[in-house]
This record gives sequence, structure tokens and C-alpha cells, in this order.
Amino acid sequence: SRSLPGLEIGGRAIVRPGVAVWDVMSVLPKELAELDGVLALDAFEGLPVTLDLGSATLTLESPASLARRLQGAKKVTARVATGLSGAERTVFLRGSLDEPGWFLLDSANLDLVQAAPHMLGAMGPLPREVDATLKIDDLPPTTGPLRVRELIHDGALSEAFLRAWVWTFQIASAEVWAAPGTKA
Repeated sequence: SRSLPGLEIGGRAIVRPGVAVWDVMSVLPKELAELDGVLALDAFEGLPVTLDLGSATLTLESPASLARRLQGAKKVTARVATGLSGAERTVFLRGSLDEPGWFLLDSANLDLVQAAPHMLGAMGPLPREVDATLKIDDLPPTTGPLRVRELIHDGALSEAFLRAWVWTFQIASAEVWAAPGTKA
């Protein structure tokens, strides 16, 4: 019988079904630094993991390192969607603009933070880009430009927004913490 494809990260074996080989750079902007692959959060279903985009690090946490990491972090209300097959793990964070909603945590969004028109309480058409104040749970609000567009969800955080924070995940229990990033 064939075994499932595996990946080793930090000495830990991560075995996941659905591993595929494809040229990820064929769908990314040419000016982006070359990537060797894409790893989704579902790979860390049973492992606490910290993502620090500002420092370009991914840390698999031990119980001791997780306890230290969470001392300076704020818990953020999160939902984890599992997709049609139940195998996906997509994280949404509670936030608000003019209206409360759920924002997709999307490190692949290289554009501005995005919001559906209903999140801005607009009665008529909106420009494609507006200045607004985004509040994600108890994190300090951020004011700046965001992209208005029709979405199937309330909004999507951007890579730049995520880069400002260090994110720790316990995917299985839908727990997410954020601490200020050290690099922007």
C-alpha cells in the first residue's frame, strides 16, 4: 500500500492527505520573492503554531514555549470553517468597520484589507477604495485605505495587516492570539 506524503518541519513529521505538486509561482506576481510551496493551516490541526510574517518565521510551539508566547498576547475571537469536505481549515476573525462581521485571515491577500459593501453601512455605491477604521476584536484599531468589493464573506485581512502582528493558532479548538510584531 502507498503511504501518505509527508513533510518534516522542525523535526516533526506532518503527514497530510491531499499534498500536490504544482508551480505556485505561475499564479503569483512576478515581483514576489520565489516560493518553494504553500502550506495551509490544516497541516497544524493538532499542533500550536505561531506565524510571524514580519520575521518570516513559523514556530511549532511546545507546551512550555506556548505558555511563554501567550503571556504577552491577546486572544482574538475566531471561527474556523472546514469547507465542503470538512478537510479545509479557514480562519475568520471577529471585527468591525461600520458593521460587525468576520474577516478572513489571508496571508495571500497582497492587496489592501478588503471589505464587502455591507460592512460599511453604505446605502448607495461606494468607491473601489475608501479610508476606514478597522477593529479586530480587542486589538487596537487601524485606520487606512481598504478595498471595497463584492465578497462571499464580510472581509479579508491583508498580508500587510497580518505582518504587523505575531499570530498564534490552536486550529483544533479555534483559538487565535495576536501580539505586536517586532518588524513591519
